[in-house]
Amino acid sequence: MKTNLLKFAAVAFLFTACTSNTTETETDQTEVTSQEEHHHHEGELSAIELNNGEKWQVNAEMMVHVQQMKKDVETFSSTNDTAYSALAKKLKANIQLLTSSCTMEGQAHDELHKWLLPFIGLVNDFATKKDATILSEKFQEIKKSMEEFDLYFK
Repeated sequence: MKTNLLKFAAVAFLFTACTSNTTETETDQTEVTSQEEHHHHEGELSAIELNNGEKWQVNAEMMVHVQQMKKDVETFSSTNDTAYSALAKKLKANIQLLTSSCTMEGQAHDELHKWLLPFIGLVNDFATKKDATILSEKFQEIKKSMEEFDLYFK
């Protein structure tokens, strides 16, 4: 149930961020809105689809932030770092920049959201954990999500 609420909050945030040219504050990412309840009733996001067998093109303004998150995750993984809270802050900052630079439209935009919304939920969950074992597991989920991005987007 909490995961659904996080996903709904992310949907609400992304909907407003992607439909306006104004930037949102970081607190908007974690706020629970009434739209969360609406999303809970809609059900889960559907599976990401390819663009007629090809990867979807993500605009350059947004891709720079995805690439930075991938770099941060790879660096964290390769150095056996344990400063999970620092990584969480970096990821959240790049999510904020990514969503505030959203100008995509159409099915590419919709498919990106199918990846991004669960990713935001993962990062928000990761940022709240304290136990090293759970943090390590959540970090592995984040790595998998970044790999999934590469399967569907370029």
